[in-house]
Amino acid sequence: MDDAILALAYVVMALGLNIVVGLAGLLDLGYVAFYAFGSLMAGWLASDHFSKVNEGKGVFVYVTDFVRETSPQGIHLNFLLIVIAAIAITATAGAIIGLPTLRLRGDYIAIVTLAFGEIIGRFVANGDSVKIGGYALSNGRQSISP
Repeated sequence: MDDAILALAYVVMALGLNIVVGLAGLLDLGYVAFYAFGSLMAGWLASDHFSKVNEGKGVFVYVTDFVRETSPQGIHLNFLLIVIAAIAITATAGAIIGLPTLRLRGDYIAIVTLAFGEIIGRFVANGDSVKIGGYALSNGRQSISP
């Protein structure tokens, strides 16, 4: 079952890349960086980085009583809210990258998208040295590939 889910994720990525490269004719070399950024945001929102919120009691949003009793303190969101928030954050990042590159074509858009892909890759690889509010973004160096 896990292999089927992973295969479906790759199918979705391939279909999206087909739209960008095949139909629009834009060579996007950093296409997967948006997936990496979205998964990073989803993982960050689902983690226990927010353990000192609400005087150590945590914040629980649309979760069951079982989650309240068994989970460590922090912000605990419903999974669908996490997905929606990750989509919104990733779409905002895509708009921030996309607006300045609207007029680029050919090799120039390939260079910009490759640079964005490398920046996101470095950001994920060095997440423990990037601090937000005193908490590291990752729990050490981990791979984002299967």
